[in-house]
Amino acid sequence: MTYPKPLTISYHTLRAVNTDTLNFKEKMSLPFQSRIHSRSGRRLAFLISKTHMPAATINMITQMVVPPPKYFVDKLVPR
Repeated sequence: MTYPKPLTISYHTLRAVNTDTLNFKEKMSLPFQSRIHSRSGRRLAFLISKTHMPAATINMITQMVVPPPKYFVDKLVPR
């Protein structure tokens, strides 16, 4: 069986959809979320993995504090 899976979008991807579907808080937090969970953010995580720091714990805490920008398709592109 299939199930709806949310999309992780970036700030620049949002230009392709109707931004009226997001509330004020979502619009304001998206640039910050996008920067943390972007390619450069993943690069920093890769550098952390090369140290003896607890990378999985740091990743978990980061995602708790700044969750990835995930939205269901029907929220971004209403019917």
